[in-house]
Amino acid sequence: MRVGLILCVVFFCPFSFLANAEEQKKDWMDMFKNAIPEHIDPRYYLDNLYQYTRDLVLDHQKAYSLEWYQKAAEQSFAKSQYKLGQMYREGEVVPQDDKKALTWLQKAAEQGHAEAQFDLAYLYHNGQVVSQNYAEAHKWYQKAAEQGHPIAQGALGFFYEHGYGGSQNLEKAYLWYTIAVSNGFKEVIKWQKQLSTLLNTQQIAQVKIQAEQWLAEHD
Repeated sequence: MRVGLILCVVFFCPFSFLANAEEQKKDWMDMFKNAIPEHIDPRYYLDNLYQYTRDLVLDHQKAYSLEWYQKAAEQSFAKSQYKLGQMYREGEVVPQDDKKALTWLQKAAEQGHAEAQFDLAYLYHNGQVVSQNYAEAHKWYQKAAEQGHPIAQGALGFFYEHGYGGSQNLEKAYLWYTIAVSNGFKEVIKWQKQLSTLLNTQQIAQVKIQAEQWLAEHD
């Protein structure tokens, strides 16, 4: 019964609210709150509410789902913080606001959200929203890479290869390129091959063993 009510709230009920948006706000919110099982943390529903409704409901109802998204983010739910940061950065539903976007991305990244860590690294890497800072970019690429983010792994390899944000380390660069490729980020294969010409056979063999160990530990 509750599952059906949730589906009604998310997918079908919005189209019955074509009258006065403000008059329907309380009903919509009450229905959503009542649809959540008491023993379940509501933040797990809140986290996905916006993505389910974004293409299905009217603008005023997107605003209501945003209100719940905001509540989840303020309760330190990292996935909601990350998505809220994305919304502010893209100006979707809310006015575009780089400062708020950075705030929410930072909060999510500090809680270990890999996508937020990658996005934050990218901003520091390219000097977008924040001043360019290779050391900060390196730090956040490292954190995201260690959580299995393939593009962050490739970026980290690039940073190690060129000494961005720290000391140059060609073996670590080859290691992270190898891990990134194994995780599906094929775009760095050309960099991996180019780098292999600067390492000897023993170094490459040792790095491949390290990569296999890392992948086995993070499978």
